[in-house]
Amino acid sequence: MNKVTAEQLKDWAEWLKNNGCGCCSLPLVRDDNNNDWYICMGWQDGFDERETDAFQSGTWHICAKIAYQSHNNIMQCDYDIDFEMPVCNEYGDVDGAEVTVFPNENWEELAGWLNKNAERIVYSFARFNKYDEAVA
Repeated sequence: MNKVTAEQLKDWAEWLKNNGCGCCSLPLVRDDNNNDWYICMGWQDGFDERETDAFQSGTWHICAKIAYQSHNNIMQCDYDIDFEMPVCNEYGDVDGAEVTVFPNENWEELAGWLNKNAERIVYSFARFNKYDEAVA
């Protein structure tokens, strides 16, 4: 499985800040349900516009998460729409592997956190069918 680096994350955040829109992603794996799993970074709405920094624009802030999208999804530009986080129980709770990114970020620490959670989430939520080779 791919791993994101500190340098990639820093470059993504700078690119997003300079462009004011978009999404960056690193593909991890495609499961047997045709879901593609990613580490991604983009703009998320819902922040207090009075608390601003270089990675915020109005109520939008740069965030990173582990998410998936169906293989037949052709869009990869909207962080909060195109990349879905897995639901972990029958009550609809979303796995909380998402983080707000700040200009003074410890990029090595963030990369480690995202990579660790990517392994956990893919292991927990991606579906891989086991084939019986004796039957095949």
